[in-house]
Amino acid sequence: MGSLADFLSSEAHQRNFSDLTETVRKGGTTVAQGDNTKPNDELWATFERTMAPLTTVSAGFIADLAGAKEGKACQVLDIAAGHWVFGNTIAKQNPNADEDRITPPVAAAFSLIMLAGTDSGDAYTFSQYEKMFRNAGFARTTEHAVPESPQQLLLSEK
Repeated sequence: MGSLADFLSSEAHQRNFSDLTETVRKGGTTVAQGDNTKPNDELWATFERTMAPLTTVSAGFIADLAGAKEGKACQVLDIAAGHWVFGNTIAKQNPNADEDRITPPVAAAFSLIMLAGTDSGDAYTFSQYEKMFRNAGFARTTEHAVPESPQQLLLSEK
């Protein structure tokens, strides 16, 4: 868990929070280099490497809650920030899972980080995700607190 400090205290990450008043006025990052979510950005390689330990325990919980060990064919939409721990944990427990990954953030509290670190950052609330999932054909979405983690799991069922 000590590796988390490498990302959170990095100069590039801290710079995003140097002028939050202007960041909020602008509706996006005010740092000179602009959007730090460009492909192959070293900041996100550091994020991936250092934040993965935080997600390992919660990934097991998520895989159990999703019934991965049952081995049924399913599709996994791993909405995470690139360290692939969640989808990979499900895939290890269920080789019949079909993982489809995209990268929007999962927690509304992450909005400030996205706002400060990207040109047009956003994060979504439970109700926004619920609407997206309903529009995608999912009948029910429930929210679950992940033990020993600040994360929330959204579980959608068709």
